[in-house]
Amino acid sequence: MWRLFFALTLACLAPSLAAAGTWYVLPDGSGDAPTIQAAIDSASAGDVVELANGTFSGEGNRDIDFLGKAITVRSESGDPDSCVIDCEGAAGGFIFDSGESAAAVLEAVTVTNGFTAYGGAVYCSYACPRIRACIFDHNQATGQGGAIYINGTDPLVEDCLIINNRASAGGGGYCFNPHSPTLSGCLIEGNIAGNGGGGVACVGNAAPEITDCLIINNSLEYSSEQSVRIPRHPGHRFHGMPATDSTPSRPPIPRQVGHPFHGMPAT
Repeated sequence: MWRLFFALTLACLAPSLAAAGTWYVLPDGSGDAPTIQAAIDSASAGDVVELANGTFSGEGNRDIDFLGKAITVRSESGDPDSCVIDCEGAAGGFIFDSGESAAAVLEAVTVTNGFTAYGGAVYCSYACPRIRACIFDHNQATGQGGAIYINGTDPLVEDCLIINNRASAGGGGYCFNPHSPTLSGCLIEGNIAGNGGGGVACVGNAAPEITDCLIINNSLEYSSEQSVRIPRHPGHRFHGMPATDSTPSRPPIPRQVGHPFHGMPAT
């Protein structure tokens, strides 16, 4: 009897195991799909869209929508410096707005030259993806979130470099509505906002968990407010802390080999 049960279990698992696969995409349009978006369109839950080293640009390689799928998009090398999504100032980078869960993963890519109204590199609304080991550099939003716009949701952003981005508010990132996104192990530096949160802006009772992050050298163009706009409502972990130009208490820089901050001076 147990042999029959084991056989039936394997038979039930086989379709799901067979469905998982890897879609390999190259910048020149060769590989298993001509663009990143085309690979996502064809992918099923559990699949991996793996990107070769090089620079991806053009239609299908910007405004890349995860479409609510539980998939991973990552660089083949694991080195974000070597795998670049260049939006060429024509659109944003990635879109998560179809209820994506933590099973939707973006990993080890660079997004640059994004230009859109909200979230130059990443637009995340009512979705909870995991974004890790990415670089968001020189992106711009005419509204909020030069690099990342988060609305009403709890994504995890970890070990990312968020640098040299620009927006009207939240030059590096913008969190809106009462949820608790997590930023961990990130460097947020050199971002500019017009009038609120050069590094990060958190409004509408947003209550982010920010740990082991370094938020420095961000600036405002038209306001004397702080570079990190800290919510003031009771119960927020930063409530009552002074508004400073950096994190309320600068965390230690992680020292493990492989971390983006490894080897940086502890200043």
